[in-house]
Amino acid sequence: MTVNGDDNTERLLVQQCLSGDEQAWKTLVDKHFRLIASIVRWQKWRFDQRDVEDVVQDALEELVKSLAGFQFQSRLSSFVRTIAVRACTDRIRKKVAQKRISDMDCVPLDSGGDDEDDSRSPIPTDQGPNQEEMLLTRERLGALRQALGLLDKECKKLIRMRFFDDLSFPEMADALRIKANTVAVQVRRCVFKIHRLFPKQG
Repeated sequence: MTVNGDDNTERLLVQQCLSGDEQAWKTLVDKHFRLIASIVRWQKWRFDQRDVEDVVQDALEELVKSLAGFQFQSRLSSFVRTIAVRACTDRIRKKVAQKRISDMDCVPLDSGGDDEDDSRSPIPTDQGPNQEEMLLTRERLGALRQALGLLDKECKKLIRMRFFDDLSFPEMADALRIKANTVAVQVRRCVFKIHRLFPKQG
């Protein structure tokens, strides 16, 4: 069996990423960003622009978390493709679940009694996320706020714009006068720093 040079290059890149080499992570993201974005933009998903940005970010975060488990049983691009598709299907499941919750916001009840109150009036159910989801969100936001004090000036700005000002990548790109893809890579780098500082918050 011959040794594949591309395979050796990928192995070295993965090793460098796992050792915490930020430039290696940037190279990895730059190399596979278009592949991830093209999968997320497939028409069959019916994602709007904000969904596309969020799912791309989800896929990049999952790539960071899962890379250590990659055993080179396939090409790295195949591994990345699988992660991107999984991120898309996860988003679809969440959107379906949210729609079901929305459809059940009001449940009509009819007890048939003679109470003064109209028993057939719609009774609002819990319209927000469950307590566990709310707590998890607060914990993540808390980790972000705590991490801001430990990040460099550039990352502080990017994290605030993306997660606290809720700006899209194109909006950030316009404000920073750089390309949206560059913004995504830089945000990914900063999020990776947060994962390293607060691994349990990922």
